[in-house]
Amino acid sequence: PASNIKEAMEYFGDKIDLYVDGGTLKAKPSTIVRALYPKGLRLVREGNIPFDKILSFYKAIITSSSLIAAFPLESSSLDLFGPPFLPHH
Repeated sequence: PASNIKEAMEYFGDKIDLYVDGGTLKAKPSTIVRALYPKGLRLVREGNIPFDKILSFYKAIITSSSLIAAFPLESSSLDLFGPPFLPHH
């Protein structure tokens, strides 16, 4: 990911109509997970939100619902984005 306008312009070039220079980003990039329905989530890149926090969030939701049988818990791959949680884009 680009952390400043120069990097963004080098990558996207004239595909972007307007660039706004907000300075250099100092934060970590986002955490990227791959949803493998029905198997679960796989970590692609750990960023600002640690993967273990995402897994903890999932476990809290899934164990407090009747969906536990439909979506089994696995420590290395968990489904957070599959139905019925969030729509796929």
